[in-house]
Amino acid sequence: MIAKAFFCFKVIFTVAVIFYLFTILDYNRIVFLLPSLVPEYIVLAYVLVLFSIIASSIRWSFLLKQLGISQSPLVSGHYFLISMFYGVMLPGTIGADVIRLTLSIKLHGLTRKFMLAVSIVMERACGLLSILAIFAVMHLLISFAPLAQQPYFGEIHYPVLAVVLGVALFVISVRLVPRNWLEKQKIISSLLQRISELIQGFRHLSWIDVLKIFGLSASANLLDIVSSYFLAQALHIDVSIYFFLVVIPIVYLATAIPISIGGLGVREGVLTFFLVQTGVVASDAVLLAFLIYLNRLGVAMIGGVLQARKL
Repeated sequence: MIAKAFFCFKVIFTVAVIFYLFTILDYNRIVFLLPSLVPEYIVLAYVLVLFSIIASSIRWSFLLKQLGISQSPLVSGHYFLISMFYGVMLPGTIGADVIRLTLSIKLHGLTRKFMLAVSIVMERACGLLSILAIFAVMHLLISFAPLAQQPYFGEIHYPVLAVVLGVALFVISVRLVPRNWLEKQKIISSLLQRISELIQGFRHLSWIDVLKIFGLSASANLLDIVSSYFLAQALHIDVSIYFFLVVIPIVYLATAIPISIGGLGVREGVLTFFLVQTGVVASDAVLLAFLIYLNRLGVAMIGGVLQARKL
């Protein structure tokens, strides 16, 4: 009952935010802007998202190999695109990661179910850490960027940096805690046991492997972030690349808060808020947010075609 009520809340919240964003759009201005769109930037943004998927696919295959499961990057990319299709077209109905897990279980069998699930959780953890690292690095460089003059960033970066340090300390602790200590702990909860096994999964990786997975995660996220910058250029929105390198990680973190269907509405709303703060016309900010979504939708349609061929 509670789950249904919470789902209804997310649906209402998502619809309300999307409706509000549509009311901001200035349709006369959109008609004026559309003929001046730069198609080369739109194509480049599309290609960058595709390369982001490729980097993520290589990361997943590499991680699976370390866990004793062989899956080619081509197959991983195939599964990523199909799961992206479900995640974009049916947000919140069927989780993209659940689709990936289901497809990989069909390939490798139920006996590998847990390790496949662990691989997805581990790569998500590395992806989160890389996003936080991108934000932390930008914090160190922000004094050289126009964003340094924006006071609201100063209110945000300290808690995010605290999270970065917390995650980093957790990873270091997992690697340094003696294996015998972990094995001797009495696990009384199924959840705790799963967490313990997940930690052991990380411990099976060498520092070099962790850095490789982290590097691939950072590359995938950077490609996705830069694609948003080029879409802004396509709309002639004069915002520095620094803006996207600082704000998009915040958008990612906000999207992870489970208050909307698949982050829909939250992602667009948060990005619009920051764009407006930098002087971008509100209608242009909303248009860019929706264009970023449509770009991802265009990439996801490849997964839709792949899924249609399987049916």
